[in-house]
Amino acid sequence: MKLSNRLTLAMAAAIAFTPGTASVAQEGGDNSLALEEVIVSARKREESLQTVPVAVDVFASARLEQLGVKRIEELARFSSGLQFDQGVLPTDTRPVIRGAVSFRGRPNTGILVDFVDVSSEALTVGGGGITTNLKLLDLERIEIVKGPQSALYGRSAFTGAINYVTKRPSETFSGDVAVAAEDFGTTDVSLMLSGPLSESLGGSVMFNKYDTDGWYENPNTGGELGAVDSVGGSVALEWEGSDKLSSFFRVEYTDTDTTPRAETLIHAINPAFDPMVNFLATGTATDDAVMFPHAFMGETCNGIDRMQPYFDSFGLGPPCRPLNVGEVSATEADIDLSADPRTGADFVGSQVETLRVHFDIDYDFENANFKYILGYLDNDTFIQEDFDKNSVMIFSQPFAFSQYGLSAMSQQSLNTEQWNHEFRLTGQSDRLDWMVSLLNWTEEVELAFDDEWWLREGADPDAVLAVLNATAFSFLQGGNPFPPPFCTVFYPTDPNCVNAVTSIATSLGDTPATPINRKTKHWSLAGMVVYNFTDNVSATLEGRLINEDIDYSGRDADVSFFSQFGGDPYWGFLFGPGEWTFNNISETAFVPKLTLDWTVNDRLMLYGYYSQAFKPGGVATTDANGNVSDGEYKPEKLDAFELGWKSQFRDRSIRWNGAFFYYDYTDQQVPFQFLSPSTGLLQTGVVNAGETEISGFETDLIWRSAFVDGLSVALGYTFTDAEFTNFNLEEILTPAGGTVSAFNRAKAGNAQGDFSGHTPPLTAEHSATGSVRFDFNFGASMFGFAELFASYRSERFLGEGNRTTLPEVTLLDFYAGIGSDRWSLTAYVRNLTDEDKPTSGVGNIDFTVFPDFRSPPQAMSVYLPEPQTVGARFTVSFGE
Repeated sequence: MKLSNRLTLAMAAAIAFTPGTASVAQEGGDNSLALEEVIVSARKREESLQTVPVAVDVFASARLEQLGVKRIEELARFSSGLQFDQGVLPTDTRPVIRGAVSFRGRPNTGILVDFVDVSSEALTVGGGGITTNLKLLDLERIEIVKGPQSALYGRSAFTGAINYVTKRPSETFSGDVAVAAEDFGTTDVSLMLSGPLSESLGGSVMFNKYDTDGWYENPNTGGELGAVDSVGGSVALEWEGSDKLSSFFRVEYTDTDTTPRAETLIHAINPAFDPMVNFLATGTATDDAVMFPHAFMGETCNGIDRMQPYFDSFGLGPPCRPLNVGEVSATEADIDLSADPRTGADFVGSQVETLRVHFDIDYDFENANFKYILGYLDNDTFIQEDFDKNSVMIFSQPFAFSQYGLSAMSQQSLNTEQWNHEFRLTGQSDRLDWMVSLLNWTEEVELAFDDEWWLREGADPDAVLAVLNATAFSFLQGGNPFPPPFCTVFYPTDPNCVNAVTSIATSLGDTPATPINRKTKHWSLAGMVVYNFTDNVSATLEGRLINEDIDYSGRDADVSFFSQFGGDPYWGFLFGPGEWTFNNISETAFVPKLTLDWTVNDRLMLYGYYSQAFKPGGVATTDANGNVSDGEYKPEKLDAFELGWKSQFRDRSIRWNGAFFYYDYTDQQVPFQFLSPSTGLLQTGVVNAGETEISGFETDLIWRSAFVDGLSVALGYTFTDAEFTNFNLEEILTPAGGTVSAFNRAKAGNAQGDFSGHTPPLTAEHSATGSVRFDFNFGASMFGFAELFASYRSERFLGEGNRTTLPEVTLLDFYAGIGSDRWSLTAYVRNLTDEDKPTSGVGNIDFTVFPDFRSPPQAMSVYLPEPQTVGARFTVSFGE
């Protein structure tokens, strides 16, 4: 569909689907039709949502409590412009705004708490970090700021930011107790107290305990998947030293244990084979896969080659590869997670402790304000999961042949420490508002990478070693082309007939951890000037000079080889830890933003801006290797244009906002597979796609009815058209001496590995939200409400080859409640229709069987959704 046609469709759909971005809940007894004014601090100062020339979705604390939102992935259901996807490990969490997906490097969406950036980047998987998946405690509101915000926020707001604004202590004593209970053994208890401690000092304390048994069980163990045991709390102090001097201090701590996630692995190859047809035992293409050519010399696929995948690696059969195709689906019965062989139970899952400290101080001059913000974060994360995500057995026939495949456990211990120092000076005159900011931000990440790999059950170690000695380890044979057992059969008297590698791990071992460290030092100088030409026309010029220096260090060790062969008595030292390696990435950039806004009248404001964004490059650490001496990738850059409007009609009972946007996205950091020159095995690296274009339209509408008392409607819609306009792997790899793998050629559908014209993975073309709500009163002191909420997301591609999709999904939630100014009771049903389509997934590789003894095939990791969940929440408030 051409862009013009898609935008026409988007405009038509906007009439029916527009996201509700602000709370439409009426307070008890309020019959006014006018929508309440929403105050945001998106530009680091308090402004009305309807006058700030930035697209912002706002969720107030009352709305968050009513919806039961506890984490970002839950928040994403209620904003059409935001999506949240899970990666291969819990450390790989990916919030995305307007379809600009981050595949590698740090997230494209900045996560801030009271304007302190807490975003991070995982080391062994790409696209996100554990610190982005925050437990939400004592929040005043959440602001989703859309569009590039590098000039305003600094580090990681490449395509937008999510800012958590915490509550300040109240001026009078108050408190509340909230208790929620749901299906699946879920309980959530919170207590908050707030009030003055003296004439100049206020304080608050908050405690939360959350437990759930999880929504699914592992059929192999009976263990609970996604079970959570979390405890957390915060303490805050606010001091008013004088009319000019004030400060705020807050400390927050959370401790969360989570069992493994409910996920399935969708295979492209099954180890089963017919020995009469597949005498090489390379497995069989599954029903979820189709054979695609990779040499493009007139070959025909999807014939007998489905029973002979990878035969071309042995000089037989057509050059084809099996790839997952079509719409993915998964149920609890498809879960096949392995037990920990040491205990027979599930692996531990994840354990996360986070300490966050915030301190700021304000001083008002006559026409200016000085603010200093200190932020500190300390995060300790331990992860232990079934990394191959299945327990399928492979086949062998002793002394004849054996399939080769691996079981794997991912075990990582991670410590992340961040420091934030911002010095901000703001001022104003008759026509000029201005801000200057100096930001220093540092992060130290220390990872102990302790993954284990061992021969999959069913394999014959001697037969596997025989093939590996003849191929991957042939350089150890001294020229002997027939390692055991072949040479003992054909050349029993040959003195060169000796084993090269004699030992391979057949059970989970205890390989020493491989350390990888990263230290990021960021400083930037920013400025913003708002000039009011008239009372109705303004121009805003922003800019930020960014310098970022990243130091990497790691011990050279291929984790997968080390854990398999490191115990070999003769050659194991070759696979073990080597020397420490080091690398450094240092970059400087300037990012500007120019905004024009025109307040046409008290009902309509128009704005437009041009902005640039910058995301530094780095060193690929996703290849199961502690060697950081190579694997550099370049920075990403973004040029963005946006035209928007904000409007209110009929005595402010209707609010309609929207925007058109266009992004020219260059050097997008994306993963690719390559054959390791040292091991011959397929590994993952990072390259920069030449160019990606993203254009779209979004709008939101809130309407409070003048015809039916208490009726309000909130609708929302986001249209995104994203395309790789220049992404040719051959052009990228050839200058560096690399070649495009058969896997990538098959995925691309051409010999160059050219993905130009494809849609970037996980980008939804259409997203929508809608709410119908009815508020009513019981006499003068009690109120009630009922609300039906819907969210929709169109299908999304899994992988840049655009062969496989996540299905389109529509979810319905229902909420109803009653209350007064002292208490409230809310009952709810999430996923009202018990929709079981998966909403999150990621392209993966399959370690179950290596058909040619070196290349794992493609697979898809799919995460099971929340089933229908019934619950209730009771809140009691007290105080003055």
